[in-house]
Amino acid sequence: MDRWKAQHRSTNEVRKGAARSGRLSTGIGFVLLLLATIHCAASLFFVNYSYLDLKAYANGSERMPYQGRMGMMPVLRLAERSPEFVAMTARVDRSLAVHTRSAFKSVSVEELASMIAGLVSLLAAVSVAAVYGWKRFRPAWWLPPALLLGMLYVTQSARYETTLWYPYDLPHAALFGTACVLVMEGAWVPVLLLFLADIPMRETGIFLVPVCLAVGWARGQMRQAATVSALMLAAWIPFRLYVRHRFAANPSELGVHWHSTLEVILNPVHWPQIASAFGFLLVPLCLANGVLSRAQRAFMAGALPCLLVTLGFGVWPETRIFGEWLLPAAVLLTAEAMAIFPPRMLLPVPIKRVVTRD
Repeated sequence: MDRWKAQHRSTNEVRKGAARSGRLSTGIGFVLLLLATIHCAASLFFVNYSYLDLKAYANGSERMPYQGRMGMMPVLRLAERSPEFVAMTARVDRSLAVHTRSAFKSVSVEELASMIAGLVSLLAAVSVAAVYGWKRFRPAWWLPPALLLGMLYVTQSARYETTLWYPYDLPHAALFGTACVLVMEGAWVPVLLLFLADIPMRETGIFLVPVCLAVGWARGQMRQAATVSALMLAAWIPFRLYVRHRFAANPSELGVHWHSTLEVILNPVHWPQIASAFGFLLVPLCLANGVLSRAQRAFMAGALPCLLVTLGFGVWPETRIFGEWLLPAAVLLTAEAMAIFPPRMLLPVPIKRVVTRD
């Protein structure tokens, strides 16, 4: 009896130690993700250049279609009118001038406001990926945020051409990406709310409509999906008409870039940059989609025409044009990995009780 009690006590101590180790590993994982998020956000802004005149954008006089993505206008205006923020920008600029070398000759109020908004948005997107991973992929909860950051870094920081950033990209990616994840879960009301918040950020938020309809059909919730899609269109169309009217006098760069697209296709110099879309993971994502659920495959089918539209209007080497899809892509890649590599492969080795004999 005494020997059995000693063995039982020893087993409990080992299990408690494993639990403490698991909590410590989770805590370390969260800290590393936090540092990686800050690093990715900072590198995105510091190794790239703003394509927009941010003062003109804040005043409403930038070129279309960029000015029509007016969600960050009030943020930049608020920063410009805040004496405290202006003073903080001066301190940050002096610090960077001493300690860093970057694409910034000096940091403006608008640039700092864009960087802070981008960092907050990326932190939100990584948090969504981590929470969703904890809910759906517990043994590999860290994989969705890690994939998100890896794809973001490859497509928006580690670039050798078209190294540009825009103030609304990360806020839009966080809102749109979170909505996409909720679409796969069939959470229609939160999807609609996120869409309404995203309308001023970028016109491509309307890509939620085809993915909602596709997932709704796959989940047997077509009526809910159709209702939400109709409400999205009812809000999106008047807003786009308002934008077109308000900025009708602005110069425009809107159009299909046929000549540059043809040159990019024919010139091998651009091919590695083009292939880096989705962090070089688009082909594996498509090849392994057979292991996904019906709703997840429907999501990919609904996203396909949206990607083709993006290719039609976007500049192909500017791989940031696919940034809004990185969060759902990270979730789908994790689902594929968990199906191909069973979860038990990611769990600690089970503790076996050793029984000794005299």
